[in-house]
Amino acid sequence: MQTVQTSSYTIKEVPKSDFNQIIDLWSLAFNLEDADPVIGTRAARDRITALCDRGMDYIVGAYDGNYLAAAAAVIEFPTHLGDAWVTCGGLAGVATHPQHRRQKLVNQLLTDCLQYLHKKEVPLSALWPFDYDFYGAMGWAITDVRYKIDTLTAKLNKVKGNARAYKAVDLGEHHEAKASHKRWIQKFNLSMERSQFRWTQLLFPPGSRRRLFIHKDGYMIWNLSASFDKILQVTEWCYLTDEAFRDGLALLAQMDSQYDHVIWLAPEIDSLYRIAGPSKAHTITQPPGMMSRVVHLDAFMDAIKSKTKLKVRDPLGVTGPKEDSAGAVGPGALIQHVTGFWQQPQEGLPTELYKIANQFPSYTAEQY
Repeated sequence: MQTVQTSSYTIKEVPKSDFNQIIDLWSLAFNLEDADPVIGTRAARDRITALCDRGMDYIVGAYDGNYLAAAAAVIEFPTHLGDAWVTCGGLAGVATHPQHRRQKLVNQLLTDCLQYLHKKEVPLSALWPFDYDFYGAMGWAITDVRYKIDTLTAKLNKVKGNARAYKAVDLGEHHEAKASHKRWIQKFNLSMERSQFRWTQLLFPPGSRRRLFIHKDGYMIWNLSASFDKILQVTEWCYLTDEAFRDGLALLAQMDSQYDHVIWLAPEIDSLYRIAGPSKAHTITQPPGMMSRVVHLDAFMDAIKSKTKLKVRDPLGVTGPKEDSAGAVGPGALIQHVTGFWQQPQEGLPTELYKIANQFPSYTAEQY
């Protein structure tokens, strides 16, 4: 993208020579102790450098002179939309140094990222927000809801599964997990393919202890570094059959002498109730997940195989004009509509597009 001067800041692509500034910013904004410029480790900083260099497609910064005041990045993923795979621009690493906040730098950086994607005719963009209202005001909308399950490990002993069906494997031997993951994401809307680079990032974070268990129909990743106060944290659990779920519950039940509770995220709770039964042992919440929005309207309409003519009002002025106009729809509300996020069509949106890309439930395991 070209360099843009805005007020006293310059918006431009971040060169490799400024990656150390990026790491300093992210270590502060996201409280990454391992990457701290004073007490951090070389391994952690090298890992983030590799992420910038090989795991991100575009990084833009707001500069105050030569000082990087704020930054945002784009990671492009193949994403399942309806029965098609399309490109999605995942936004990540959005951060501002404290002394430069409340200058609307994030709005400018996100606009730049969307313009970058729009020129490439990328249909949609997604992100994991720190604040849903903040990003909602810029056109993104919640597009999936997941289940956070907290259950008592001792109560899982009544499930008659085979714990030994899950095999503990070396983290480097995750090819079977990759194969299961590929089958898994085809069952959901707005799921994302995971590259080998991102598998490495998931399994080998500096200073974190992961354990990988493989089943013939799935896998489970434990985060032992985050498992304290007698709570076992499961980073990711892919189960493709009832057998894989039942056997996984049996495996978790084996940990009852070390952990009182186990916590994981799931795309559904039917399996839990059918196999483990409804119980006061389960505490279930429904946190919102990823937010999405249309970027390039024509590319998006082609992806959902529709010739319906639409007008989009975009608060950032990329997908459509910022101003309100009769019949205009929001770029995030449009994705909610076509994937059937709401149980009925929303007022002002074309009824012929409701659930047109609803072949699968929406769920995104990938976080970036």
